[in-house]
Amino acid sequence: MYKSIIEMLREIERTPSKEYQVVLLRKYATSSLHFKTFLRWAVLNNKTPVITKIPEYKPNMVDIGLSYMKFEKAMRMLPQFYTGILTKRMMDRLLMVLEEMSWLEAPAYEMIVTNSFKSSVVTKELIKEVFPDLEEIV
Repeated sequence: MYKSIIEMLREIERTPSKEYQVVLLRKYATSSLHFKTFLRWAVLNNKTPVITKIPEYKPNMVDIGLSYMKFEKAMRMLPQFYTGILTKRMMDRLLMVLEEMSWLEAPAYEMIVTNSFKSSVVTKELIKEVFPDLEEIV
């Protein structure tokens, strides 16, 4: 069964031992190709986002496997939300992406776009320890 990124993060955060957190991080990075990319953008991102607040939108109430916009495809669009000035066209593009994603993955994408991911467990230090090859986004 496919787990959303939010479910993966919750499981890691509920794990009391750091050793098992490391095991879970590596497991999810191997089983889900976009999980490692999510961590890079969510934890190792030093850029200032152009969009700081997500407007209301109608979430796509389908399962992750049935959504038109997959998380992997949406991740390739991320750099455009960190450059330039906020325009109606940029906001329309973001809403289009969010409305075509599964409602289970859209919250994770919102956290990346607004650079609002916070976790007391999944920290920059832990990510750099587990994935020393991941570079910060500057």
